[in-house]
Amino acid sequence: MGRTTDGISKQEVEERMVAFHAKCHEAGLRITPQRTAIYRALVETTEHPSAEMVFRQVR
Repeated sequence: MGRTTDGISKQEVEERMVAFHAKCHEAGLRITPQRTAIYRALVETTEHPSAEMVFRQVR
C-alpha cells in the first residue's frame, strides 16, 4: 500500500476523495477539476497550509 509524503495511505486519500465528491453532489455543488485539486492538496497534508502553499501545490 502506497503512502503520500505525509504518511497518509493512498487508499485513504481516495476514500476521502469519494466522500468529498458525494458531499459536493448532496450539496448541489459541481465537482470541478479546480475544487478536486484543492481538496486533494488539503487531504494529502497533515499541516495547516496557507492559501499560498495550496496555490503553489496545485499550480
